[in-house]
Amino acid sequence: MSDPGLGAFQRPPGGNAVETRGPGDPVSWLQIEQGWKVLTADGDELGTVAQVASTKNADIFDGLAVQARGSSNVLYISGEQVSTIYPGSVTLKITAAETTDLAPYSEAPLQKTLRPGPESLGARASRWFRGR
Repeated sequence: MSDPGLGAFQRPPGGNAVETRGPGDPVSWLQIEQGWKVLTADGDELGTVAQVASTKNADIFDGLAVQARGSSNVLYISGEQVSTIYPGSVTLKITAAETTDLAPYSEAPLQKTLRPGPESLGARASRWFRGR
């Protein structure tokens, strides 16, 4: 005897189209805010989020700049080292002992866009004489 299941587009009884996410559910990196706690894999508080390193237009999460607790150091945490993100906190895949190897955060240099300069008078005259 086969179980017909719910079918391709049916909702379970009592289900609705309203968001069913609770306050304790994980969230996207897009929701990380400055000041959120950053915890190591073993539960120690490393510090707080100072900045999210990302390219939001391309949906690329590079990592976090973290203000280390009890220090003026701002550390870089790569996106690969982030484990889970909950409202108000980010948990890392690395332990407190492994954080000693973290590099200081430095902002990426601004991208320079090269654009052609104005066309020279000779080039414009040549184009005009050729009828273009």
